[in-house]
Amino acid sequence: MILAIIERIENIKEETPFNNRYYLTEHYKNIFDELDVLLFPIVSDKNLETVCNICD
Repeated sequence: MILAIIERIENIKEETPFNNRYYLTEHYKNIFDELDVLLFPIVSDKNLETVCNICD
């Protein structure tokens, strides 16, 4: 099974221009690994129809 997931964003002001970071915690990833679910990370609102077509 493939699921799309919106990742958490963190802003580290001291590291501009690389201050915005998207991530998913390992704990959350491990839960889906155990369920045999492939997570498809989404960090943009572009081409959402394509994303929907890829996911279950």
